[in-house]
This record gives sequence, C-alpha cells and structure tokens, in this order.
Amino acid sequence: MGWARKVNWTGLIFGSVGLIFIGFTIKFVSDEKIGSATATFGFSIFSFFFALLSRFKHIKGLGFEAELWEDKQKEAAELIDRLKDVVAIYSSEIVMGKVKAGRFSDGKRWRTVVPLYDSLVQQHNVLGQRIDFSGLKREMDTFMLLDCCYWLMKPIDEALMAAKHRANALVDADFKKDQDSVRYNARKAMLDFSTRVENNKELSEAGTLASRKLALIEDARSRLQREFGMDLDLDPAIIDRLRRLDDLYRNRPVQITPEILAWADGDAT
Repeated sequence: MGWARKVNWTGLIFGSVGLIFIGFTIKFVSDEKIGSATATFGFSIFSFFFALLSRFKHIKGLGFEAELWEDKQKEAAELIDRLKDVVAIYSSEIVMGKVKAGRFSDGKRWRTVVPLYDSLVQQHNVLGQRIDFSGLKREMDTFMLLDCCYWLMKPIDEALMAAKHRANALVDADFKKDQDSVRYNARKAMLDFSTRVENNKELSEAGTLASRKLALIEDARSRLQREFGMDLDLDPAIIDRLRRLDDLYRNRPVQITPEILAWADGDAT
C-alpha cells in the first residue's frame, strides 16, 4: 500500500470536484443560466485553490515556509488565469453560436443575444474576473451591423432597379424619335451602374459596408439626375439610417440602444 501513501488524496478530491464544477459551469452557460454558472465557476476556483493548498508540507523555518507559500500563490494565480481563458473561450463560443444560429428566421434574435452577453460580462465583473471580451464584442458588433444593413437591401435594390427601368424606357423612346445610335449607346452606358452591394461579413468587419451602399446610391442618383433629369425614389429615412450606421462602424464598439436592436431584428424597415 506504499503507493496509496504517496497519493495526495486531498488534492485529488478537490481537483476532481473543481473539474465537476467546471463541467456544470459550461452546461449552465450554454443553457443561459448565468447566475448558476457564476456560482459553480466560483466554487471551481475555490476547489482548485484548496487542491493546491493541500500540497503544502510543514518545513521548519519561516523563510522556507514563506517561499513555499509564494510558490503556491503563483501556481494558484496561473491556474485561475488558465481557467479564465477557458471560460472566455466557452462564453465566446456560446454567444457567437446564438448570433449565428437561425439568422433572419424569426427577426428577434438580437433581443436574446445582447442580454446574454451583458449578463456574462456583468457576472464575471461581479466576481472580479477581469476577462477581456473586447474581441467577442467586436465580432458581435460586426454581425449586428451586418444585420442592420441587411434589412435595407430590399428597398434599396427595388428603388435602383425601378429607376434603371424608367431610364431605360426613356432612352428607348428617345431613340425611336431620332435614331442617334451614338447618343443612344452613350446614354445606355450611363445606366451601367451597380444596383447592389452584397451584405457580407468581410465588408462589415472592415467597416465599409454602409459607406459602400451610400456610395452606390449617390453614384446612381448622380447619373440619373445629370443624364435623365430624374431622381431616385428612395425613402430619405433609409439614407439617414445608412449614414448613422456608417457612423457606428467608424466608432466601435457599438453602444447598443433599443433603436439599434430594432434595426438589427428588422423591426424598423
């Protein structure tokens, strides 16, 4: 039974309990039970800390005992830092899973995502766990602003296509009158403008999605007014919202308001 005497049973038990609490923490976070997850994470920290304390040996001499204590403190701090990284990774995966799951299916996704993120950050701060969630926040903002722009695609596309159709009809009618093929081709070339900037994550991540949509609208409007004397039939509120979204892109992280939540969930188009 010599092997049994060498086993640090106290440390093994506390370490096992700590792992069990970590498992419950991950489960509670995935179920959005933030209060329960916070409690079990705190218990896991204490369990691992006591597992380390159980490795102390009584060594005569204050200097030796102090040195051993400092060593264990360092080990405990390193363990806590590693646990913070684990929790940060799982928290980020859970939040981003909510962000990406069922996009545009019910139009109410962001009303659950944002409170989940806020609760995670708040509970970690209450426990004094200063975990850096800035990367998660930026990724979340990228998708939120992407969704805000998404709901504007249809009215913008419809307005541009309708304007192009009207201008094409005008060019064709004028050509029937004077048969000037050079002028006809030149005017047709003026209608060769894009009618869509695709909503993609890369543009949203770079912060240029809203500005590109604005540039597309301005280019089409300029061509229509200069060559055909017509304006783009697009709700000015959409232009205003794109400008505000462009400002949000330039000033991240986004301070989320009920209005922005409505934009992201498609409730204000």
